Amino acid sequence: MSARVSSARVSIHIDGVHARAICEEIGERLRETLNREAPGQLPPRLQHLIERLAAADHDEAPSIVPSLDDLPNLAIPLASPATT
Repeated sequence: MSARVSSARVSIHIDGVHARAICEEIGERLRETLNREAPGQLPPRLQHLIERLAAADHDEAPSIVPSLDDLPNLAIPLASPATT
């Protein structure tokens, strides 16, 4: 899968590997900046968002697979022997 970034003049296609590398680099730089500014402390808003993310990790995600009860009855007729 690739991401597409576009503006009025530039269109860039980024594959998944590069997009992930960019995210990791941004995260690393953000960690370094936050540790320099306030070691061991996060801004209150960022702390709140991280707590929400952690809580969401513990919630059970809904299944994307439908249950058999939700499927319509899709009976497939068996082929009958040919009559001559």
